[in-house]
Amino acid sequence: MGCVDKTPAGKRTTQQSAAAAGTGRGGPTEPGAGTGRDSAPSPICEQVMSVNVVTNLQVKSLNSPDESRHQEKTTVDVVTVNDYTLGRLTFEPGWTWASCLGPVVGTDSCQLSHVGFCVSGNLEVETNDGGKISISSGDSYTIPPGHLAKVVGDQTFQGIEFVSGGEFGKPSA
Repeated sequence: MGCVDKTPAGKRTTQQSAAAAGTGRGGPTEPGAGTGRDSAPSPICEQVMSVNVVTNLQVKSLNSPDESRHQEKTTVDVVTVNDYTLGRLTFEPGWTWASCLGPVVGTDSCQLSHVGFCVSGNLEVETNDGGKISISSGDSYTIPPGHLAKVVGDQTFQGIEFVSGGEFGKPSA
């Protein structure tokens, strides 16, 4: 659990300044903290907690997926275990998002968020704002919405997706 500072941008509170200086002054347990004495008001905080609780024991194999989607040079195998959907993305050499999936989903760039792990192959990703990464075997990755990708080299790319597997490669409605 943590505190997300909701003070206006650029406004640093005494608590934040003290934390940055390592003095501990102005912390929530300090006398006078946030009272106007010796310090600026406490930051407005929102408690943030991630809730990922697994309640059942379950196993499924991506070798016998719940769903398998096939597009040009693309295979997406999907399993759902309890409340979690995972996907295995397989892109053949020559695969590009623009030529193989863009026409299927109907957007100029991929609009999904990705969190995954590369099992094999190489993938280059470029975001709409010009950021670039190369993903290779053994790499974990995050990719924000608004990007293009392509397989590099003559090896098939295979990745395991933890966030977008349930939606990736689905035709537009």
